[in-house]
Amino acid sequence: MLIRKIEAKKILGSFNYSISFSDDNKGSSRLAMIYAENGCGKTNLLKAVKALLTFSRRSADILREVPLEHLYIDFEYINVKDSRKTELNQAERCSGRVELVRRNFNEENFEIKLKVNGETYSAQILARDSDINARRNARAKKTSPYEIMAKIHELREGREILYLGDDRISLRREELVESPLRRVALKSQNEDESGPMSQLLNRVERALNQASLESYSKDSRESNVYARVARSVMNGVGESKKNLSEIRKELESELGNLIQKARPMEKYDLISTSQLTALQDIIRETEANSDKFRSLQLVMNPYFESIQKQIDSLESAQRLIDTFIETVNSFLKRKTLHYSSLSGIEMRDLNQKEIDPDHLSSGEKHLLYLLSHALLAGSVGGVLLIDEPEISLGIDWQRGLMKALLECSGAANKSVQFIVASHSLQVMTSVGRERIVMAEEVD
Repeated sequence: MLIRKIEAKKILGSFNYSISFSDDNKGSSRLAMIYAENGCGKTNLLKAVKALLTFSRRSADILREVPLEHLYIDFEYINVKDSRKTELNQAERCSGRVELVRRNFNEENFEIKLKVNGETYSAQILARDSDINARRNARAKKTSPYEIMAKIHELREGREILYLGDDRISLRREELVESPLRRVALKSQNEDESGPMSQLLNRVERALNQASLESYSKDSRESNVYARVARSVMNGVGESKKNLSEIRKELESELGNLIQKARPMEKYDLISTSQLTALQDIIRETEANSDKFRSLQLVMNPYFESIQKQIDSLESAQRLIDTFIETVNSFLKRKTLHYSSLSGIEMRDLNQKEIDPDHLSSGEKHLLYLLSHALLAGSVGGVLLIDEPEISLGIDWQRGLMKALLECSGAANKSVQFIVASHSLQVMTSVGRERIVMAEEVD
């Protein structure tokens, strides 16, 4: 599900909002920035969008409390008819709409509508005291709220819809280690809470590990390098007629190129260059005109091809890790974030001593929280609704935050969309003017 347009009418009885996302693949088209004074319904809008896109019994409770008269969201979705077309990214994209309508903004009762596949589904959501009667009446009607819930869940295609509110890191460690009932009581019903920073970074670590594993292509896992070496030796495949000195230079050059390409990946323990450097030393210690180089080249060429495939397959994982780690570290002072496929994610001080992420400052936690969720959403695509991203951040951090969120969420084809409500001029001026949405006051 990709959002194309959001229209909200009479939030708090007085404000309209219109948000649209263009069809191009530029990063800015994935971002809408809402600006309005306090008390203009920005937070209510974000909560309502989240609840409507994830419609459930809990969402219905939230929507009852949000004071607005009309909200609709136009979206695109994949119409899965042919699994082969889906695998080839050629599946048909269709338009749909989910809509909330009520007679007056301050009523609890509302109607929810869903338009997909040329059909319209609607259901009445009544006040809590009437829920039992509503369920009875739903049995006699064509559409029940639960049918709409199931269809919206299916249309989301596994994408994340997250609302990150202004109390996103308010839960402390001591509150989270108490009883489950205590945790439920403390947790905001409107917010997706991850828990302590260490738990959130564990999720990021698992996402980076998964990206590394998925990066190995089928060819790199099933390269059958030993069989290819044997075939090369037995058949003399690729046997060179060049002189021995030239063969040695070719081997040294190939090893040097592979080592250079693998070095950036080695710092994350994605690949090891130890065998390559050992081979490099052996060649350098051997006389240039040794007749063994001709046989060695027959053995090494299939091995070089196998290593090259591994490097090629790991490039996307390396870019993802580089982007996240380097982006986070570009903000931090006197601390650095590290990742290794073997040891995981660690925060260290200037003396390389490990730091507990839960002991970071408020600004550092807010930064890591937002960037981590951008990365996690990027693995599946989704929508991040962020209320006041500037909380606890210095001016310089505010200026660079939006760009960092877009970068950490991955390439545009992952379709992570951001709807951000902010009061910060630094945040506002960091995005294009065309991406800023203002409140329209109505009588």
